[in-house]
Amino acid sequence: MRYTEIPNPLTERLDQMDLAEQIRVFSEVDSELLGSDWGAGLRSPELMSQVLEGRGWVHETWGRGGTVVVMGAGTSGRIAFMATDHFSSKHRRVAFLMAGGSAALIRAQEGAEDNPGSGVEQLKALMNRMPGPHLLLGVTCGLSAPYVLHAAHWMHNQGARVIVLGFNSPESVSSIAIGALTVTDFLVSLRQLDRGMLMNPVLGPEAITGSTRLKGGSATWVLLSWLLGESAPDLSALEQTLDRYLKRAHRLSDTVASVGQSLRSGRGVQYLTDRRYGLSAIMDAAECGPTFGASFSDVRAFVRGGWRNYRLSHTPPESIAFSRRPTCLGTCIALGETVRDSVDLTAILQPAMGENGWLQLLTVKWALNVISSLGFVRAGKVLGNLMIDLRISNRKLWLRAVRIVQQVAQLESIEAESVLLQAAGLTPDMSIDERVTVCAGQTGVVPRAIIMARRDLARDDACEALASGVPIHEWMNP
Repeated sequence: MRYTEIPNPLTERLDQMDLAEQIRVFSEVDSELLGSDWGAGLRSPELMSQVLEGRGWVHETWGRGGTVVVMGAGTSGRIAFMATDHFSSKHRRVAFLMAGGSAALIRAQEGAEDNPGSGVEQLKALMNRMPGPHLLLGVTCGLSAPYVLHAAHWMHNQGARVIVLGFNSPESVSSIAIGALTVTDFLVSLRQLDRGMLMNPVLGPEAITGSTRLKGGSATWVLLSWLLGESAPDLSALEQTLDRYLKRAHRLSDTVASVGQSLRSGRGVQYLTDRRYGLSAIMDAAECGPTFGASFSDVRAFVRGGWRNYRLSHTPPESIAFSRRPTCLGTCIALGETVRDSVDLTAILQPAMGENGWLQLLTVKWALNVISSLGFVRAGKVLGNLMIDLRISNRKLWLRAVRIVQQVAQLESIEAESVLLQAAGLTPDMSIDERVTVCAGQTGVVPRAIIMARRDLARDDACEALASGVPIHEWMNP
């Protein structure tokens, strides 16, 4: 089953709930990380055995003076960089690769995860400049990113060890060619090879359908921390941290309400923080564009000292430095252009965060995910639990957009694709990559398609309807 692409029943009325219930169900979905009716999650005995074996591979690589390479696309790539920043040291060498390069840390790069050749070429170049032996940790939450999977296949063919992390079953992903195998065959083979490993615990669907930056991103961070951290995996420490966070999550309600109001009014939101939580803030802000169709200025992260805090061979062109001193020393959430109207997030979270560094970062991630996600829910960017205003920037998001239009407009798949083509001004003869290229520069494609289908409107009339500011759920009745 493709758990990452199906709706979670707990949140099917997410946009209609009051704020307290929204935070409660988000917390309930977060708790599925440690097991639910969907599966055992991170409690899986098989997974823990794999983690211990994988740690052995990691430490053997370091013991021989080698390099652990963590690579991913989108959220997975940003977490790969956060893992490199947090865990790499002189004798514990960790390197990261990300689809789209370092520019993708702060802005989604159109089609980057769909380019299989770039992952292989980047990996070859890294292996030439970083000492071996090399161990690859390839992260793709949906087990579907060609950038990661082709690199993993190539790496394994070189005789190196490969661990792939994801949260779907191999049988559920597209059977596209990868070398002489299909993706499914390659992933299944990893379970049977002594140099390969597939870690794919069952977490269940996300709170917002397809938004793997949430539970999938959290699980990725936990697994990388267990694999790369100095201490042996401690499930009880994770349980205690999650329990402490869930008991305080309701304290985020005022912040969520303020963020939602700020986003609705076009004032935007800023995360102002220091190096310690900088990457958590950068990651959350960067993901709002593809998930909610947000503009770059809607949610921004600024870090004291800017990019010079982090070891990057090429820094993104957008500055993250700020000159004004925030009123708080941890992570400050400012609304609009001034820090006058701000919230000290770490003061709210502090009793829940404990002393373990990577668990502190996980707690901040949970909180920022809730704040930004529910902020955009309250700004009208989610219908039920569907990200109806997503920006179509890769093949996966094109297919997700078709499914959303199909579900909301109650169409057959071929009809949904046809109206989505019309809404984006595309022609049926265009390839999926050509469609993505055009759609990546547009906003409102999915809501436009839904209104066209539900109200039988032409494209221009649907554009006018969206521009009127009337919430999309009010256009649902034909």
